[in-house]
Amino acid sequence: MNYIIYAIRIVIVLALLIGSTYARGLQLELKSIADYYVTSSERDSSLPLNKSKFHLEFHFTPSDGDGQGVDEIIFSRNGREGKLTLKDGSAIISAHPGKHVFQFFANENYFEIKTDSIEIRGGYSTHIVVNFMSSIEPVIMDKPVIYFYPKDKLNVDVKLKMYEGELNFTYPKYDEGWNFTAQPSGNLLFDAQVHTYLFWEAETQLNYQNINLESGFIVHSDTLITFLERKLEVMGFNFKEKEDFITYWGPLMTRNELNYVHFMFNKEVNEYSKLDISPKPDAINRMFMVWGACSDQMPNIKAQEIETFDRAGFDVLEWGGSRIRLFENLSYAQ
Repeated sequence: MNYIIYAIRIVIVLALLIGSTYARGLQLELKSIADYYVTSSERDSSLPLNKSKFHLEFHFTPSDGDGQGVDEIIFSRNGREGKLTLKDGSAIISAHPGKHVFQFFANENYFEIKTDSIEIRGGYSTHIVVNFMSSIEPVIMDKPVIYFYPKDKLNVDVKLKMYEGELNFTYPKYDEGWNFTAQPSGNLLFDAQVHTYLFWEAETQLNYQNINLESGFIVHSDTLITFLERKLEVMGFNFKEKEDFITYWGPLMTRNELNYVHFMFNKEVNEYSKLDISPKPDAINRMFMVWGACSDQMPNIKAQEIETFDRAGFDVLEWGGSRIRLFENLSYAQ
């Protein structure tokens, strides 16, 4: 489980902790911030001293009908796998006295949960609340633009497919595709109009389980422009592409004192949209930046390895981005 995601849950968990008997995991280390908590552990007269019972209560955030459609949980206890059928969002697991470590998985739309070791005494029933948090955030795929650099003047046909979501705006207008003449200078000729790139914007959903959020950068506003210049240089952006990128994102990002930044490259971008270009380019280079305000209390982030694009031959470059709110207004364990 991604340690970064544990930080997101603390706000939700703190609200749920009110009225509970005691909580587990509210410690200094982010990996211990609770996405579950024990509300009670009491003697159960119906149980012999060599038997114990866990009562599990599952919640889903955002609620979406409180996990509507989730009627089965895949779980493991001390490494042994099984399935739980939920009744009114709850299930019971019989166990032997001792220490137990659980893992719970609802579906691909929620983060998997792993507990610390939970000890239960013989003849006792322990009640645990488990809080599944959605791994999906609706976002705008903001200003993806596509540049074309053929070696010779070339008629080009482009089709863009969204796997989830729909196009909000395109320029020039997307009418079942774009058809134009590309020049080695990068100019795109649409009849009497000349453009330097294709523009599109769409609504979609990011699934954070598909993004390595532990890899990225924490960037201060004072160093943001230099940071972007250096990273784009490594990727192989030319001067105009860097200028277009920075003059668009710079004013938005520098409003935040600190930003979390993660770059998605070709394979990751292709999970959200597909470019079909005819004739086929020698290289299609796609980059999508995920960014958002964050706290100076963010856990350690591993510096992301930046890809260098192949710009040889008939070269196509696309960049875009999305502001995420994943790390905004978070409270961290003290």
